[in-house]
Amino acid sequence: LYVGTSPDTASMDLIQANLAPSTGYQDPWTYYEFDLSAYAGQTIYLAFFDQCYDMYEIWIDQVEFWGESGEPVVTETPTEAPITEPPAPVTPAPGEVGIWVEAPETVMPGEEFDVIVRFEGEYEAHVLNMQLNYDPATFSFVSYTDGVISSEAASNGGFCLIDGTSIPGSVRIGVMMSNAPFTSEGTFATFTFRAADEAAEGYYEFAPVVTEFKNFPVNGDQTPIPFCAVEDYVLIPGEEPIVTEEPIVTEEPIVTEEPIPTPPTGTIALVGAGIAAIVAGAGIVLFRKKED
Repeated sequence: LYVGTSPDTASMDLIQANLAPSTGYQDPWTYYEFDLSAYAGQTIYLAFFDQCYDMYEIWIDQVEFWGESGEPVVTETPTEAPITEPPAPVTPAPGEVGIWVEAPETVMPGEEFDVIVRFEGEYEAHVLNMQLNYDPATFSFVSYTDGVISSEAASNGGFCLIDGTSIPGSVRIGVMMSNAPFTSEGTFATFTFRAADEAAEGYYEFAPVVTEFKNFPVNGDQTPIPFCAVEDYVLIPGEEPIVTEEPIVTEEPIVTEEPIPTPPTGTIALVGAGIAAIVAGAGIVLFRKKED
């Protein structure tokens, strides 16, 4: 490990040699800590020199920096969230490889869902270093499934690392090919996330950050591959009002009861057949309906 105030490795100072064995793998991981107080207030550069038997493979993880407070210095923040409206999508220019993130339009709190990273275009790549960043307060990484591209990298003798657990808010993706490049179009990998139960309403970004995408054959020159990384957004909707179904009202004719007319005192209305008896005055009078 070397450190210096300029990116010129010839002028850097050696901090420690032989961090790892020159042959084979070192298991488990070994933790190192170095005092950089001599460079306080300056911009510094760190250089890891790989002098092992396989120059294409070096494993470094969890590089952190602490200030005087003892708290780690955060040099990169995950995506901010939420926003009220996603920006207009970006379209890759001709000749650029599109590195797309595809997420569902809507996700409910507590729901598990898949996010796909997809490559589109012609390329021959030996080196890929990228991140898939998200809001760790709203989403948590669950797992991933290899796609056609990560599977091709492994089958061609390359080294493919996907780490979604070390740094909340960022899935780290690294590919290094020792011989044949990876060239496939399609899905690189599918990542499963879970939305927090108390996730707030709004649009949330899943952002691809690509720091290296190169053609770098053995004993050849490294050539950056032009690309366009396109993010995607997930909407967590607000609480919807509860809709109750009201009974369907059909208009029926209103029936009004007509009052039965009251005959005047001393008179009789004959209705229907039979005998009617009414009180007329002080006595009872019997009537019989006249037959036809």
